[in-house]
Amino acid sequence: MIDAAFFDRFHAYIPGWEIPKMRPSFFTQRYGFIVDYLAEFFLEIRKRSFADAIDKYFCLGDNLNQRDVIAVRKTVSGLLKLLYPHGEHAKEDVRQCLEYALQVRRRVKEKCCAMMEQEKVSVCPVGAAGLL
Repeated sequence: MIDAAFFDRFHAYIPGWEIPKMRPSFFTQRYGFIVDYLAEFFLEIRKRSFADAIDKYFCLGDNLNQRDVIAVRKTVSGLLKLLYPHGEHAKEDVRQCLEYALQVRRRVKEKCCAMMEQEKVSVCPVGAAGLL
């Protein structure tokens, strides 16, 4: 069984029911994108960090602990790399990525609290649902 301390180290997760099921119509009979190029792009873009984009426009509150801050920064950086790999993004773009990063981190925290309640451990912060 996965314990809450281990699960808290995940930055984010997407529940499976939010991902559409694969259908044959998603595939093509024509030439596809060569995956080697995509893999090389991901390898190169991994060397860059866009985590400082948050600091240009926003300030994270004191309700976040250090693990939350790191998770949110890395999630925002990853989203910005995928959506705006050229590095040019507006405040609204960063805001959307930040809101999503906070949402998926909140899921991790809520799951941790649910796991701790099942284990009859009362270390979940008061009002954890509003933590992020």
